[in-house]
Amino acid sequence: MTASNSRPWKQRVGILLVGLTANELMVQAFDSVLYPFTVGTYGFWVGGHIMVWLSALVCLLTLEFYDWSKQDWLGIETLKEAREMENTALNRLISRLFKKGRWTQVVVLSIAQDPFVVTVFMREGAHSYGVMTKRDWENFYVSLAVANLFWTGVCWSGIQVLESLGASLGTAMVTLSVILIAIAVTAYVVGKRKEKKAKTA
Repeated sequence: MTASNSRPWKQRVGILLVGLTANELMVQAFDSVLYPFTVGTYGFWVGGHIMVWLSALVCLLTLEFYDWSKQDWLGIETLKEAREMENTALNRLISRLFKKGRWTQVVVLSIAQDPFVVTVFMREGAHSYGVMTKRDWENFYVSLAVANLFWTGVCWSGIQVLESLGASLGTAMVTLSVILIAIAVTAYVVGKRKEKKAKTA
C-alpha cells in the first residue's frame, strides 16, 4: 500500500477537493481568459507560439510539483488503478476504453485535458511519482502540440466569428472568455448531476 493510500479517507478527500479546485481555477484562467486575450492580441501564429511556451512551462512546473509532493491531489492515480482492474463493470469499461491505440488516447485526452494530466495519466503504473521514460516525454510533447493547436484554433475562430458579427476586438475577447467559462461551468454541473443520478440508480 502506498503512502498516499494509507492516509485516512477524510484526509484523502480533503487533498482531492483542494487539488481539483486549484487545478480547475488554474486551467480556466489559462484556457478561458489568457488564451483568448493572447491569441486575440498577437494573432494565430504569434499568439499560438506564446501560449505553447507558457503551457509547456506551466505543465512542467506542475508535473515537477506533483512528483515532488507525491500526492494524488487530482485523483489521477486512483483512476489509473481502476483502469488496471477488471473486477467490476465500471472498471472493465475503463479498461476497454484505454486499450485503444496509444496516440488515439493521447489526442482525445489532450482535447479534454492539459498536457500535465495527460502525461501523468498515460504514465505506466499508479503512484509512479518522479518516473518519466522516453515514452512519457513523447506523450507530453504530442499532447502539448495537440492541446495548444486545438485551443489556438478555438480562440482564433471564436474571435473571428464574433468580430464578423460586429464586435470590436476587445469585446470579442471578453465575450469569448465568458462563453468558454460558461461552457466549463455547464459541463461541470451536468457531470455532477449525472454522477448523482448514477449513484441513486
